[in-house]
Amino acid sequence: MKKCFIILGFFLCMSNLNHAQELNNLDEITPYHENYAAIRKGDSWAFINDIGAIKINFRDDVVGDLRYNYAKNTIKEKITYPHFSNDRCLIRTVKDGISYFGYINSSGEVVIKPEFVNATPFYNGYAVVLRVAKEHLGVNNLLAKNVVSYSYDELLIDKDGKVLMHLGGPEHLILSKEKLRNPPPINAYFITENLIAVKNDKNAWEIRSL
Repeated sequence: MKKCFIILGFFLCMSNLNHAQELNNLDEITPYHENYAAIRKGDSWAFINDIGAIKINFRDDVVGDLRYNYAKNTIKEKITYPHFSNDRCLIRTVKDGISYFGYINSSGEVVIKPEFVNATPFYNGYAVVLRVAKEHLGVNNLLAKNVVSYSYDELLIDKDGKVLMHLGGPEHLILSKEKLRNPPPINAYFITENLIAVKNDKNAWEIRSL
């Protein structure tokens, strides 16, 4: 029995040493949000809990909410580093030079796959996203290529990615890295926990209830 305790203690010490080594020489340490703080080494981020243990290992796809219009948002602080809000953190993947956004949970699992050309952090259980739609227009016989058109819709989703409300669009989109250097803007924003301001197709504002 004593031997078992010695072996167990050895492994616990090794585990603590590994965490201590990983927490050295960091480039950035952020404040805590929902009991997790983000730590950065180079271009990779990890998340630690409130006792300093790494809960999500270093990865290069988590992002801060840089693309949200905070000038009109009820959230007062612009948080430019990765963080959890409503147990969701934004992630980004790049395909053909274009950024697509999705979400992980606090276990590091992808719960909403990256398919949006822009997305906000979750707020009170909701997020606003821009989802791409593809339409086949026909075939260019001269070039022997399918002719397609892209657009995006502005949508309100819940934490499972379910669409709850159509907020705007479709808006025409040129889906190329040359034309889409930055994500298209998100117009809708929360004015209270239950009300959201939306710009309609006449470029006027309206208020919708959640």
